[in-house]
Amino acid sequence: MKKLFNLILMITAGVVANAQVVTFTPATFTAEDQVTINIDVTGTGMAGATEAYMWLWGDVVGDSPLNTAWTNSPATAQLTNVGTNKWKFTFTAITMWGRPPADFKNFRFLVKKKDGSAQTPDQGPFNFDPLVFTPTMLRVFPLVVGNDDMVTLNFDKAYAVTPDEQRMTPTTVTITMYDDLGAMVGTAQTVAVAR
Repeated sequence: MKKLFNLILMITAGVVANAQVVTFTPATFTAEDQVTINIDVTGTGMAGATEAYMWLWGDVVGDSPLNTAWTNSPATAQLTNVGTNKWKFTFTAITMWGRPPADFKNFRFLVKKKDGSAQTPDQGPFNFDPLVFTPTMLRVFPLVVGNDDMVTLNFDKAYAVTPDEQRMTPTTVTITMYDDLGAMVGTAQTVAVAR
């Protein structure tokens, strides 16, 4: 029995010694939040590497645009060195994949050399927190949409600050859409408000 216990202890110690430490800033996040992955690759095939690249995928959304070719990662996938065997990578899921928040459940990643000759084990899955409704006077949801998504606009007088806003009873709304660079897409549309 003592030999079995010692064997289990040695195996467990070996696994713990080779475990990578992964943390996130912020600690919890939604698909709309900018998140920084911090990883210590000590004890992996990436220990001592001078450059590191992200290979990132989601269980629902699939490979990220960073995953172009295993043997030639793009510069946009390069991690920032923050110490011996310590790296960080910052991304926003909806921006990186170009998909609405509802498409995201979780993601996984590994760190690799540019040419794929060394890598860490797969990390994850790491969950995206669900979006939380924050009441405001004018709410547009979701902020990032796909071609087939429905957009909800809500005007709530209870959150109005000025007397003019408190007396407002909108009968129409003008919708103007902008791309990621802030340029207007199409023409503004005015539609009647549903009550």
